[in-house]
Formats: sequence, C-alpha cells, structure tokens
Amino acid sequence: MNYFMNIDWKTNIGKLRAALFENTIFLSLAMLTFLQPATELLGEFDIVFDLMKVACLLLILPCYIFYNKKSVVSYVIIFMQFVFLTSTILNQGRVWWSLVQFASIVLLVMLFDVGLKYNHFLKRIFPISLSMLLLCVLSMFVFFPEGMYVVDYSQTPSVAGSIVTDNYLWGFDNSSIFRVIPVLMLVGVYLYRQNKEWHFISLVFITASAFGYVRSFAAFFSLVFLFFALILYKKFPNLIRKYFTFRNSFLLVLAIFIFLSFGRSNFIMYYIAEQLDKVGSMFYRFTVWQLSIDYVLTNNPILGVGFANQSIDIARTLMDHPHNIFIDVLYRGGLIASASYMYILWLTHKYTTNKTNTDTILATIFFFTFLLASQFDYYNNEYLHFSFYICFSYFGGFYKSSRINT
Repeated sequence: MNYFMNIDWKTNIGKLRAALFENTIFLSLAMLTFLQPATELLGEFDIVFDLMKVACLLLILPCYIFYNKKSVVSYVIIFMQFVFLTSTILNQGRVWWSLVQFASIVLLVMLFDVGLKYNHFLKRIFPISLSMLLLCVLSMFVFFPEGMYVVDYSQTPSVAGSIVTDNYLWGFDNSSIFRVIPVLMLVGVYLYRQNKEWHFISLVFITASAFGYVRSFAAFFSLVFLFFALILYKKFPNLIRKYFTFRNSFLLVLAIFIFLSFGRSNFIMYYIAEQLDKVGSMFYRFTVWQLSIDYVLTNNPILGVGFANQSIDIARTLMDHPHNIFIDVLYRGGLIASASYMYILWLTHKYTTNKTNTDTILATIFFFTFLLASQFDYYNNEYLHFSFYICFSYFGGFYKSSRINT
C-alpha cells in the first residue's frame, strides 16, 4: 500500500502521456512514408489509410493540447483548418472527405511542432526521413520513370484531342510530392541544429524543397526577388528594417485585393495579364485571383468555400485554388481564416523588429515573398506553406523551448 502511496503519479502519468504522444506521432510519420505510396500503387485500401489518419488524429490531438500549450503558430494553423473544415461541410456537405483533409494537415502541423522542438525526436525522424527520400528517388528513376498518369484533356475545349503524359516528379500521384517536401525541411533543420555553421546548407535544403518541385516561372521569379532582397539587406540593412514592417506588408496585400476587386471593368489588370502571359502562363493567375475574390465575396465572405473541388475556367480548366496563398486562404476560409493568417504574419514581423538575427529577418522576407508570389498546381498546398511557418518560427526562436535537448 505504501508503495502505491509513494509513487509520483502526476510525474509518471505525464511521462506516459508524453511517450504515447511522441510514439504515436512517430508511427503516423512512418505510416505517411510507406503506407500511402503502397495504397497509391495498388489503388486499393484508401479507406483503410483514411481511417488510420483520422484515428491517429484522435489519439494525438488531446495529448498535443495538454503537452504543447505555447505553440501559438500551430494553434492558429489548426484553427484555420477547422474553419476550412466547417466551410466545406456547410457549403458542400462532404463530411468524411473534408475530415480526412483536416486530419492530414493537422497531423503534419503537430509533427513539425514536436519534431522541431525536441532534438531527441528529430534524431528519430532523421533516419526515416532519409528512407523516405530514397523511396521517392527510386520511384522516379526506377519504378515509374515514364510516369504513371496519362491525362486526357479531350474534354477541355482549349486543348481538345491532346493527350499528355506527366511524371509528377516522384512517380506516385502528386500527393506523394508532399512526402518529400517536409522531409527536406526536417533534414535542413536537423543540420542546422547539429552545427549552426551549416545553416547555409540547411537553408539550401529548405529552399530546394519549396521551389524544386514547383517547376514554374513563379518559383524562378520568386528566387530572383529573394536574391535582390538578400543584396538589399546586405547593403542597406537599416532600410529593410525600417520599411519591411507588418503595416507595409499588410497595406501591400490589401492594395492587391482592392485592385483585383474592381471586377471585369478593371481593364488595367487584364492588359497586364495578357501582356505578361506571353512570357509565362503563370502570369495569367492575375485573372484567377480576381475571379476568386469575386466568387468568395458573392457566395460566402465570412467562411469562404472550404476545400473546394470545383474549377475556375478561364479559357482553360484550372485547379481548384487561386494560386496565391493570401487569396487561397480567403477562398477556402473567408475573412475569418484571412484574419488568422494575418495574425501569423504579424507575429513574424513583431519578432523581426526585436531581433538583429540575420536568419530571422531574411526568413521573414522569404515568407512574405513566397506567400505573395508562389504558384501551386496541387490542391494540398497547405502541406508546404504551413510547414514553412512552423519551420521558420523555430529558426527565428518564437518559442523558448525550441532548443530543448532531452
């Protein structure tokens, strides 16, 4: 009896909860690494995989809430996903499908939050990350070098009768690309943690993980812009600190929204889009941005459309999102999600103004440029930019526990 009385139940329950949480999220990473490609190859068992994702979420989320109470960025992201989930159910009635989307993204958010906060957990992730990279490289060069998909555009009026074979880089369907991008980020962070002198190498990993898969003019011009931003920062650091503020960033985004909200009478936008479209098709996204804003403001400005599955057709069939992160958030979650996203951007800028750390300031510039200029051709882009927010929030040191060595 005395034995049980002397046990520190609070401490032991806390350790059990921590062990359950960390091992469950580690197993969910292994599942995302090996099980999903198998289901994609076989074309079967998708429902089993979806059930496992939802089950993992139900196991991890309660522990996460009690175990990580200061992860502000992560909680804002999860709240945004809940807004997307609610909007999808209300607008489209797709309960199970939207719940699986919600589970997929929130699991990755929690993975990054825990993986970047605790070094011992990051060490466990590193070997499985390398195996994931190997699997994807093998799929691209060995298993399916010719590509898996034959896309028939015969139903699209602008390209009637043409048949295109696309590799999607990694052999599996395009969602497998997102298995690689978070891995490269984690590898970069691991190198950064091991030796800060390697931080340039780690940033190369992270940058390559973002822009390497996009294969677009948007990625190229974003990198060019960042290159000039680096030069300006090196030459005029005080100028950057003075004018690269949250207020100015917010005013720029607001000006773009107002400019695009004039509707079809905005002949200036159409003229610019038509001229720039001669250089690269990504510039025609200006028109998609405007139509997306019109659609949201007309249908549901508060909650948005949700995880939309419809296309916005502008002389061709496009994917279901407007190819710009700020407008994408407005399109999916309305004004509520947009306000949440701006709150994260405000946190980033607020921390930047209080630091002289070069990595932090450049990361903030990187964020804003990436969010404003990026083009996404895949509907699950949350995997990418949400991971970026968490990743760079730890580079910047938002949380005191970001350097825990347990």
